Amino acid sequence: MSSDEEMTIIGRMVTEKSSLGKRAIVLREEIGRFGDGLAKLSRRLIHTYQIEEFELTSDERLLLDAARLSELLTELGSVSQRSAELSEKLGKI
Repeated sequence: MSSDEEMTIIGRMVTEKSSLGKRAIVLREEIGRFGDGLAKLSRRLIHTYQIEEFELTSDERLLLDAARLSELLTELGSVSQRSAELSEKLGKI
């Protein structure tokens, strides 16, 4: 492999690692919004004495979407794993 080819491959790995880092930030922010929203919903439930009058907002209904939260967590795990793999490869160069 020529030096130019090697530099191209390294450049691609660095670019991918940077993109993964940005995606991880977005995922953590979205997961954090889930957590904050669930905490807020929990506080509302604790202070609701007449449960028959309790009604979820559309945003609160979205917070109860366990499948979406699971998808976010799975994607964050994949992104983190790939980023670690790239760090390892780049560290050997």
